[in-house]
Amino acid sequence: MVVSNSVFFADILANANFADINNSSSIVNTTVAGVTLSTSSRLGYRWLNSDRSWMYGLNAGYDTRPMSTGPTDTGIPVNASRTGFFQQAAVNAEAIGDKWTFNAYALLPTGTTNAQLNTTHQGGALGTFGLDAGYNLNKALRVSIGYYYQNGDLNTADGSGVLGHLTYAINNDLTVGADLSYDNTFKSRFSTSIKWRFSAKDSPGKEGQANKSNYSSTITAPIAALASTPTKRNVRVHDTTVGIQVLGVPGFD
Repeated sequence: MVVSNSVFFADILANANFADINNSSSIVNTTVAGVTLSTSSRLGYRWLNSDRSWMYGLNAGYDTRPMSTGPTDTGIPVNASRTGFFQQAAVNAEAIGDKWTFNAYALLPTGTTNAQLNTTHQGGALGTFGLDAGYNLNKALRVSIGYYYQNGDLNTADGSGVLGHLTYAINNDLTVGADLSYDNTFKSRFSTSIKWRFSAKDSPGKEGQANKSNYSSTITAPIAALASTPTKRNVRVHDTTVGIQVLGVPGFD
């Protein structure tokens, strides 16, 4: 619902999660296997200041992540691989201007935060608290750097980390990005992304394309941010060795 210079919104996502590549674990030691479906929902409110030079926003929501598991990437043999289910509540505050962007967030695990993944490893959802600051180098290229603190019930991943992000808008609909992060648990991590957004409202004819071009040439970053998808929506999970378990004990089989 749009009211003058503000908007209430609901944003719902469903993501297909695929297996780790080349037997390299994305959660420290246990590899993620199979295909699972995670969900994310956000409710929020965004508004522009009086001269439309800044957009401010608040949103909150709930995320889920079922996670199938496979062997370890350390060579430790495991049996009875399980699918864990993790979930979190999330809150986010944002401020976006023509040049600078700021984003503060908290990811808070809920429900059962730990799960036995196999005979030797447990997985745990991480609480994460962070702040990102970004700068638009031009209309297409944005760079940001962030700090985050993470902790969990397994007490093996607690600590701080840094995150760098680079985004390039090829056109109004297609964006590519790259992330580089480091903390003492996950070490250095690099990832890339491609995002394509499309609208069914635009006419396929030349007149519709011309109107779209004229609109995109005058729209500013704060105004565009009113319709952008919220970020920081993944349930972050790590694992740790908990010793050899005995099959058949209560709560394991």
